[in-house]
Amino acid sequence: MTKEPKQMWGDGTPWKTKAAFYSYLRGGLRRVWMKHPYKISKITSTRFQVDRYDKNGKILLDKKGNPRKIWNCKCEVCGHQGVMSDFHVDHIIPAGSLTGYEDLLDFTFRLLYVTDKDLRVICKDCNYILAYADKNGVSFEEAKAEKTAIGLVGSNKDKEWLKGNGITPESSKQKRRKQIVDFLLDVVSN
Repeated sequence: MTKEPKQMWGDGTPWKTKAAFYSYLRGGLRRVWMKHPYKISKITSTRFQVDRYDKNGKILLDKKGNPRKIWNCKCEVCGHQGVMSDFHVDHIIPAGSLTGYEDLLDFTFRLLYVTDKDLRVICKDCNYILAYADKNGVSFEEAKAEKTAIGLVGSNKDKEWLKGNGITPESSKQKRRKQIVDFLLDVVSN
C-alpha cells in the first residue's frame, strides 16, 4: 500500500498540512530513537574519562584533592576528541527522509532496526557534513569544503581567507565561495 490510508491533516485536525503531520511523526520516531538500547550501548562503550580543566587550563580537583573527571568521546570519522555533548550517534546508513506514507516503512526500518555495527560516534561537525553530503549527493570532502566556504562567506571572512592563501578574491560572494571550495578540494586531492 503506497498511498495514504487516510488523511490525518487539514481542517479539524491538529496538523494543518501533510508536512506538519509527517514532521510530528518523524519527531515521535526520533524520540524513540533517543532511548534505543543500541544507541545507549554505543555511547557507553566508546566514552572515556579525562581530567577536567578550568578555563585557565588548571586541573579541577574534588574535595579529596583528586582530579575531577569528565566523559569524553572520539569521532570515528575525523578523530576529534572532546566532551560528550559535542558528539552524536550516527547511522552509518542514514535513516533518510519521512515526507509521506510511502517513506514510513523504510524510514522506520533504517532508524530503529539497527545494531551496534550500524552505528558510529561522530562529532557534531562531521554529523552536519555527512548530512549535507547525503542531502546534496556529494562526497564527504566536497561537503566539508562547501560547509567551510559557507561559514567563511557568511561571516564575511572569505576575502581575508582567500588573500591569506594567495588567492585574489572574486567580486561576488558566489564566486568567492567557489574559489574556497576549489582550493580546499585541490588541497585534499594533493
